[in-house]
Amino acid sequence: MVNKPNKSYRTYIQNKIDSIYNFLEPPFKEPKKHLKTWLVILGVLVASWAVVFFLKSPEPTQASWWNETWLYRRAIQISNDNGEDLIDFQVAITLDTA
Repeated sequence: MVNKPNKSYRTYIQNKIDSIYNFLEPPFKEPKKHLKTWLVILGVLVASWAVVFFLKSPEPTQASWWNETWLYRRAIQISNDNGEDLIDFQVAITLDTA
């Protein structure tokens, strides 16, 4: 003999399942009813993104290590005897620390 659960308990469980299902349903059950609202929200988001994207000018970047008053900066002259542009040209630099 199989024990059947109490009918009120089954109803209680079914009501809980239904309430969870209703909670998880999308908020736009009737698309035509809320379509105007969603389009207005989407329009505001797109417009605000466009304002931020197009009106915000980027700040100029600078190397933090560069210092105009550095006294030991020297220009390096690289000469080329064959008259062609130097592209991907290797240069040996020797630093004498003695």
